[in-house]
Amino acid sequence: MDKYVIRTSSTMKEKLDVQFARAIYACNIPFSAAENPEMKKLMTMARGGSYNPPTRQALSGKLLDKVSEDCEEVIKENLNGRQVTLVQDGWSNVHNSPIIGSCLHAGKKAFFVRAVDTGSEKKTAEYIAELTKTEIERCEVQYGCKVIGFVSDNEAKMLRTRAIIQESNGIEVVGCAAHYLNLVQKDVTPKTVVARVVEVQKYFKNCHQPQGWLREKVGSVKPQLPNDTRWGSHVACVDTFLRNYSHYIAIRSEHSDEIDPDVAKLIDNIAIYRNAKSLLDQLKLVAIALDKLQADACSLGDGVHIWLELAAAEELKPYRDVIMKRFSQWLTPAHMVAYMSHPKHKGRGLTSQQEETAQQWLAQKNPQFLPPLLMMQIQDERLPKTMFMEEVVSSLSPASWWLLMGKKVAKEEPLPDGLIELMSRLHRLPTSSASIERLFSSFGLVQSKLRNQLGNEKAAKLVKCYRMLRSPTDDDWE
Repeated sequence: MDKYVIRTSSTMKEKLDVQFARAIYACNIPFSAAENPEMKKLMTMARGGSYNPPTRQALSGKLLDKVSEDCEEVIKENLNGRQVTLVQDGWSNVHNSPIIGSCLHAGKKAFFVRAVDTGSEKKTAEYIAELTKTEIERCEVQYGCKVIGFVSDNEAKMLRTRAIIQESNGIEVVGCAAHYLNLVQKDVTPKTVVARVVEVQKYFKNCHQPQGWLREKVGSVKPQLPNDTRWGSHVACVDTFLRNYSHYIAIRSEHSDEIDPDVAKLIDNIAIYRNAKSLLDQLKLVAIALDKLQADACSLGDGVHIWLELAAAEELKPYRDVIMKRFSQWLTPAHMVAYMSHPKHKGRGLTSQQEETAQQWLAQKNPQFLPPLLMMQIQDERLPKTMFMEEVVSSLSPASWWLLMGKKVAKEEPLPDGLIELMSRLHRLPTSSASIERLFSSFGLVQSKLRNQLGNEKAAKLVKCYRMLRSPTDDDWE
């Protein structure tokens, strides 16, 4: 009869417990679910009555430690021996405690590595810089990587922090392009137009009866409102206003005696609709550029190209000066050199003054670095023609392209020592701190108002598990 009986050995129970825990963490399910009678019944039935799932205490203790350690090992495997960028930012958690989070960006992916509760410490530039230096040293030792850059937001305090880090650590430091472009989104949004759109949207979103009228309309969508902390919310607000506009007109006609007269006047004003339609075309261009800049795989050179494309857009011609102002606030000589040395872009669109600034910066690093860059820009005949083929340029990352170019010309005319290393660093820097912004979202999901008893250390472990177990790198853990 033994062959018809499912037995769970102690070894198998350990594996099942770990897998059960992994599922709980990956789906962000509260620990208490493990002791729900229906959950226990399900797990027991799945093993023919021979398995009891772990308790909530085990899930929040030894199993969390085990899975978190497994995640750490996967991070080490991904980062060991690689050049990475430290991305850092701060926020307040559900307990209103000040947290500084850190991610390591490695080319096309970012890994959450730490969240520190800074307590009562005053968040000066000097304090944050010292904290950052400590984190750089810790990451290099723990993950066997080399930190080559630092990215943060553009708050005045962080500008000073970046200057301190660059001076003392000698790494490349850059600001967040997405933060500056988000300011452009506000700059191109006329306050009078948005104020009128928002008044209509609020009426149909927050007032019960108008909300009901709108829901009864087939094809209507929920009105959205702009929010400074939600990038892209301005686009959603104007977009949903335009999609609902025909329904607003119908409701205004059907309920003329009941609808708010001020809102009725706004709906009757066709100029508001026209202005909103024109505004949406402009905002969509900014939103698309913003999405591109926030991608983990977006390099500095690509970021410069995205800005210049946006500034050249015909729909945004009235705002070109505003866009270029924000662009110049983000732009540094390192960005310009990255753009000029990008095999696809080769510096197209930069002004003569910007090119001169970039060349001087590169020459200060090493005067011998300048000739290879200029040769590359004009596709000098001494360089292999195959390296400039569209198929090659589009399939290789800029860092890989320079590495391969260095190998190809090594026998004839070797590139100066240190040039490939510099190009590798520049082209591996991300354009934004979006990876840390996504981390905030994960913390908000895990350490929520409903799970407000979680401490920072346990929440950080859960966030690490949540992000890693949902990751494409999680292919084989056996």
